Amino acid sequence: MSKALAAALATGAIATLDSTSWSLAGALSAPRLVIAMVGSVGLMIGWLIVDGELWHRSTEGSPEARQRERLYNTSTVVTVGIGVLV
Repeated sequence: MSKALAAALATGAIATLDSTSWSLAGALSAPRLVIAMVGSVGLMIGWLIVDGELWHRSTEGSPEARQRERLYNTSTVVTVGIGVLV
């Protein structure tokens, strides 16, 4: 988690100080900015889940185990997503 925080802080500092980011933000339309934002949030969620090895894979083949696996993975994505957005 400390690697993700360091990356986020470094990216934020560079984006704040670099005039290219501000020029790019002023030149792009609102839908493109929304797409970039959603993409970056999705990549951050995915990276945290993969790097933290949070994705659950069931070794059982029963329907109950698959349902439990879906619930675990859904709760992981929602929880990490809330953390990234906040």
